[in-house]
Amino acid sequence: MKEKLLSKKIGYWVIAFLISLPVLLIGYVSAEGGPEVPLEQKINPQTAYEFYFFDEEENTIPPGEVDVEFDTVEVSGDYAESTATVGKPEAQLRIKNPTDMSDFTLNVAPNVENDFEEEAVWKHTEEEESYPIYSEEPEDGQMTVDPGKIELNTKGECEDEDIEKKLETSFGTEENEQVIGILSSTKADLCQIDIQNIEFSQTIPPYQDTGTYSLEMTLTLIMDSGP
Repeated sequence: MKEKLLSKKIGYWVIAFLISLPVLLIGYVSAEGGPEVPLEQKINPQTAYEFYFFDEEENTIPPGEVDVEFDTVEVSGDYAESTATVGKPEAQLRIKNPTDMSDFTLNVAPNVENDFEEEAVWKHTEEEESYPIYSEEPEDGQMTVDPGKIELNTKGECEDEDIEKKLETSFGTEENEQVIGILSSTKADLCQIDIQNIEFSQTIPPYQDTGTYSLEMTLTLIMDSGP
């Protein structure tokens, strides 16, 4: 009996983005707002699906023109918490899949700057000061992603109910510490998915130096033809 050879298509699409977090220490002067946020897209020309930001008039937003900034916060003797949203109405995310690749996962992860760093950190834009995005205790600095608040708008052969929103998760609390799942589906073939309101929150350690901190992160879309 001849064995049947099965082929499996897998594609990757990556958007890297930089987020900034201004910190105001009570009793001191806050630094000015964060810098503009550059975006980089790495595109595989052999794939027919697309993953990009677009505005309220359906115009594709070029890399480098999307700002993601956490709320300015005041810190003192207790830790503080700040939030940010990726996928606002003026800069939504879109997955456009006209292919028969039915499975996908969307993940987010912080970028480690070089091989000598074991974990990603928030870095002050003007000083050497930094603090971790995840730790054992929230008061030492911890980032959380809440996919449960995502708003979806689907078109084509899929429906909102076909897209699974992952659970709220903090970096460093799961087995895979530096990657958090956002969305997934096994019914995403011939489908367009618009994504809004991916909420990020970050706890900031007490007495953190004032200024603007930055951190580069990457959204990774993995498309798969399924079993």
